[in-house]
Amino acid sequence: MHRELLGIPEAHELVHTSHRHELREGEDTNIYEYEEYDSNGELVTRFTVQDSTDIRPPHKRTVIYESFSPDGTKTGSGGLE
Repeated sequence: MHRELLGIPEAHELVHTSHRHELREGEDTNIYEYEEYDSNGELVTRFTVQDSTDIRPPHKRTVIYESFSPDGTKTGSGGLE
């Protein structure tokens, strides 16, 4: 699901590296971490995706991401739909 939303090219591999779940302040949040590798097997980007749903009606869902270069520099962020 996140591959298409993050715009990962077909020739690249997206590896799911971790997942954790948090419940706080009325939000149920799943946090996923990924690493993107190019066709040569070189690490290109690391991603953190947060998928949150309000536990109270109307159960609004928000999906956001942050991207980082291999050295840890933040390279982007935003909402995913």
